[in-house]
Amino acid sequence: MLDEFGSTVFEELDYIQEARNAESFRASFKDWKEVYVPKIYNEYSSRHVLVMEYIDGVKVTDIDGMHEFASSP
Repeated sequence: MLDEFGSTVFEELDYIQEARNAESFRASFKDWKEVYVPKIYNEYSSRHVLVMEYIDGVKVTDIDGMHEFASSP
């Protein structure tokens, strides 16, 4: 169990792998208008830095903001 945790932690800290995962997720949901995955800027990313498109939005912990967002046109 400890070995599995160790390998998983290192995968999670490898932002190149995270970028691949995000791009795969983005491709999987490309036809869903309800799901938007930010663009990854690979040319500025590395194993230690992940650069993504900024998306203005509401945090899911902001309950009032979520209600306002849901009721907006």
